Parts: sequence; structure tokens; C-alpha cells
Amino acid sequence: MITKGNGLKKSRRLVLAALTLAGAAGIQLASAAVSSSATVTNPASATVVGGRFTSTVVLDGGLITVRPAPASDQSQQGIGGMTAKIWATTQLLNFQPQTLGFGIVTMRATSKTALPVKNLEAWVGFANGNFSACIKKGGAYRSNGEAFVIIGDAVGSAADVYVPPGCGLTRFSGVRVPSEQTSIKWYQQGRATSHGDITFRATVPHCATYGASTVLDGVGALKVSILAQRPDQTSLTCVPDVVTLSIPLAKTAAKANAFRLVHAPVGPVREVTPR
Repeated sequence: MITKGNGLKKSRRLVLAALTLAGAAGIQLASAAVSSSATVTNPASATVVGGRFTSTVVLDGGLITVRPAPASDQSQQGIGGMTAKIWATTQLLNFQPQTLGFGIVTMRATSKTALPVKNLEAWVGFANGNFSACIKKGGAYRSNGEAFVIIGDAVGSAADVYVPPGCGLTRFSGVRVPSEQTSIKWYQQGRATSHGDITFRATVPHCATYGASTVLDGVGALKVSILAQRPDQTSLTCVPDVVTLSIPLAKTAAKANAFRLVHAPVGPVREVTPR
């Protein structure tokens, strides 16, 4: 006769062994699923696996809520490209990256320019400005210095950025359409003028503002950047526009022509300060 006590111990050992084998094989167990969907109020505590939020983030009592997307919902974008776009957001200048991923997003706040966000499949980047971009008021920070960028996954969907009051540049605070800073390709046109100016040609989005910068890049070399800043609202259609810029490189033609011009890397320009 089998005693119940021994039988229960044996069954428990078998269950534990099965759980151990399942975990080693990478099978997601029910207990793991519960913990992965936990709700956090600090984006730094959120979990992201394979570029997807696996925990729910509720910031400032629902100012923004990010929920894990069902496994069947696949992003149309690549994590590399979306990471570059989000951290190139102008409004996040001097913030530090915190958490970034794909999820289902709802934002309570609205503005005259930003589109409403409700149950939107999107990429979200949280950044913190406590040590670099925020001013402490009344002994505490609003939102713990948290800013965020939302970029809708589908073409034509919303893109918004939120910067808490007292953080970053005053004109960037609140909710608005994010602007992406991008370095674009340029072509030199001719030699320098007598005043040391050289003309460059570039193609920029029609709805973008643009400018140029130069920096010494070694002996006799000058790195030239032409930067476009455009609203990162995917619902906007921007027609490329060819422009010419005259950039002063030196005080005389001889000195300007003597420089070896180096093209700055093309693509999103990181505004968020790396840790």
C-alpha cells in the first residue's frame, strides 16, 4: 500500500523537476507571465524584452500608460531605426535615456498641435532630466523629471513628446509634436568666395527648418554638418526641397579653399545624452 505522504512528496519532486526543465528550455510559465505584466510607475523599473514592453507603465497617474502589446501584434518598424529617431528628438536635449520599447499607448494629455493617443501601437522612449535638464522647485520634481516621446508604429499615426515643467528649454515644456534633428547629405558647389564662403547644396524635407555647423576635424580638416529639424509627425507629408547654403569657412578664399572638407555622418543626430 502506498502511503499518501510519500506519494505527495514524490509528486512535488516531479512538479519541481518539470518546472526546472521548462525554465531551462525557455518556456514561459504562468508565474513568469504574471510577473512580466506587473504595473510600475517609474519607467526605470519597466521591463523590456526584445524591444517590447513586458510590464505596464503608468506615469503621473495616467498621464501616459504603456501596456504590453499582444505577441500577435508585430511592429512595422525596426528597433534600431526607432531608437535613433526617438533619441534624436530635439525636445529631449540634455536628458538621459531610460527605457525604450514597443507597446500599446494611451496619453491623457493633449495639445493644439499633438494628435490624441489612445490604445495606439507605438514606440515609446522615456528619458530623465533630474541630473542634467531639470530645475528643482519646492523640494521635488514633477514626474520625477520624466520626459517621453511617442512615435506611432503605423504610417500616418500620431507622434508626441512630453517635457515636464521645469525641465529642458521652457518653449519645449508640455505636450507637442516632436522634432527630429537629422544630419543630411550635402554637395559642395564651386570654390570659396573672396570672403571665405563656400556654397553647399542639400535636399531637406519641405516642412523642415535647417542650418549648418562646422568644427575642426584634425589638421587642415573641417567637418561640415547641414542639419534639418522637422516635426516627427508621421501624418505630415513633407516634399523634399533642394536648397543652397553659403557657409563662411574662413576670412579669405585662400584659407577656405585650403581646408579639406569632411562630411559629417548622415542620419539622426542624438540629442539625448548617453549615460
